[in-house]
Amino acid sequence: MTENKPGDLKVIMKSRELFGYILLAVHKSPKEFRYTVSSRMQSLSLDVLENLYRANEVFVENGPQKHERLRQRLDFQQKAMTSLRMLTFFAELGVEHKVIKG
Repeated sequence: MTENKPGDLKVIMKSRELFGYILLAVHKSPKEFRYTVSSRMQSLSLDVLENLYRANEVFVENGPQKHERLRQRLDFQQKAMTSLRMLTFFAELGVEHKVIKG
């Protein structure tokens, strides 16, 4: 895993840490779940990170495209939040059914 850079937003740094934690947590899961719940959790955590990076790349400045860029940035942020909610659901499900060891 690459290290956090000084200029990274805190939310991006925490998302990277979360991905690292998920890699470790699902690695300990039983084999029969590694390609279902575990794989989905890894994918969702990458989705969070990807959408946060995409949102951060949308430069918003005053001008004719300001509202469109704000909408685009918000769309990426909402996608990240939805992935986080789904990730939370899978994590709770995994712990509840002892698929993931916390």
